[in-house]
Amino acid sequence: MKKLSLIIIALIVVISSCKEKITVTDLNITDNITASTVWTADNVYIVDGLISVTDNQVLTIMPGTVVKFTEGSEFDIGNGDYGTIKAIGTAEEPIVFTSAAAIPQKGDWNGFWLYDGANSCDFAYCVFEYGGGYSEEQGVMNLRGTEASFNFCTFTQSGGYGIELRDCGFTLFTNNIISDNFNYEIKMNAGYVHTLGTNNIYDGKSILVAGGYLDVPGTFVWTNQGVPYFVTETMNIGSTAGTTLSLNAGIILKMGKDTEIGVGYSDNFGSIVAQGTSDNPIIITSGSAFPAKGDWYGIWLYESTMPGTIFNNCEISYGGGYSNGGNIVLRQDIGNNVTVSNSTISYSEEYGIYKNIESGGNPTLSNITYIDNTLGDTNF
Repeated sequence: MKKLSLIIIALIVVISSCKEKITVTDLNITDNITASTVWTADNVYIVDGLISVTDNQVLTIMPGTVVKFTEGSEFDIGNGDYGTIKAIGTAEEPIVFTSAAAIPQKGDWNGFWLYDGANSCDFAYCVFEYGGGYSEEQGVMNLRGTEASFNFCTFTQSGGYGIELRDCGFTLFTNNIISDNFNYEIKMNAGYVHTLGTNNIYDGKSILVAGGYLDVPGTFVWTNQGVPYFVTETMNIGSTAGTTLSLNAGIILKMGKDTEIGVGYSDNFGSIVAQGTSDNPIIITSGSAFPAKGDWYGIWLYESTMPGTIFNNCEISYGGGYSNGGNIVLRQDIGNNVTVSNSTISYSEEYGIYKNIESGGNPTLSNITYIDNTLGDTNF
């Protein structure tokens, strides 16, 4: 029996020794990826420089793989060419994109850039950390005119944004964590905010919305992400076939200085459906740290505002920063298309609600609380 015990102990030692001898090799990546390639977890890949996936090839990264980036290095996909990256990890074996520095810091490496030639890029269970070093106005992940899928990913310790998008959105964006980045969580254009999915976790900063046009026909829903949307530029809603922005209950829109929400201008038909609840009102207010009357211009409803435009259980404040205006402004003969109910209209530099007296129509107003609007609750 003693001999058998010694044999078992010896086998355990041998097995343990074998495990200790399994090593992970560092592979330096200094050249573009010009053929479809698979990266595996038995290597640590050290990206040194600007690396691209070209010639319409696919880089596949397997679960558990670690990719490290030297100072100023970055990954480019689809810049003047075509390429694809598929990085699908698992909860037990995430894929990690990180700094090669011995003591990592925010902004150590530049980040990912996915351009309009990036085809069907997918990321799941990935960690992106210590990138965003190109500038404070870029992110650890940057999308340019393309879309990509992110599920169960983490974006953290960026020297800029967590994610920065220009003229594009997401094919999928769910179950992600965006936290501890120098700048805002996400920066994107207004026309693509509806591509943000559910169950994402943020650390309390805002999602920066760069304004622009919602000018594609249809109804586009902005979901409550649990943090405010900070709209930094004027946002226009409307198209020749009709565009509706639907705001979910509990959403907070913080408006930048001298911005407005414009609806239905000229021949571009648009509407807003802002349906809050008594427990979860929709808040549209100043983005200033110290709000003041007239910080932003207000919600301007122009001649092509469509029927069904509604503000219910909303709190709209600190607008009216443009003459002959208010927190809500009714231009031309569209008042009959607008309902404001169960809402608070407050701290306007001009009127709470202003309408064109000659042709502003008759909005449906009910159960509205007005607070300290400089020129009065309404001009009618």
